[in-house]
Amino acid sequence: MGKRLELAGQKFGRLTVRDYYERRHGRIFWKCICECGNEICSTVAPLRNGHTKSCGCSRYEKVTIHGMEGTPTYRSWRAMLDWCTNQNNARYKDYGGRGVIVCSRWFNFVNFHEDMGERPKDKTLDRKDNNGNYCKGNCKWSSLIEQGNNKRNNHIITFDEKTLTLQQWADKLGMHSKTLSARIIDLKWSIERALTTKVY
Repeated sequence: MGKRLELAGQKFGRLTVRDYYERRHGRIFWKCICECGNEICSTVAPLRNGHTKSCGCSRYEKVTIHGMEGTPTYRSWRAMLDWCTNQNNARYKDYGGRGVIVCSRWFNFVNFHEDMGERPKDKTLDRKDNNGNYCKGNCKWSSLIEQGNNKRNNHIITFDEKTLTLQQWADKLGMHSKTLSARIIDLKWSIERALTTKVY
């Protein structure tokens, strides 16, 4: 393992590096404080190449020029950045805290909007691979049902050469998901019995 660079005290744009944070997936993360007061974590590369110059506040200011601030698309973008970079966000532990990052291109709202387009009504930003990062190739606009089926804690069931989530099987059979869950998890029924026994 190579010698760790010492960045504490150095300033990059609006960010001042406070201290070493952690090594994650072979990369070193540094805790930085923005001029606006927010804290974020970042690796060395985006700080040095200028992709990360603030917690995102400077980009929020720029995007108001385009009249997009407050739109559903803008809110999804800002939430994505907060989840992955803001340790004070309640959802950070499920995103940035477990190694999910935003690609450098998407730290600019204009690029995000160019890649994803306007957020459709009743849909939100979703990752195809729930363990993957936020980037064009891994993201789509999904309904709440689609997002629910893509959760990490979903129960996956294979029967009759078909693999679906518990919720998808319940929908397919016209059954409440809690009923199917109780049969399999609580009552310990076999998959075949749970899926083929009619609900009266």
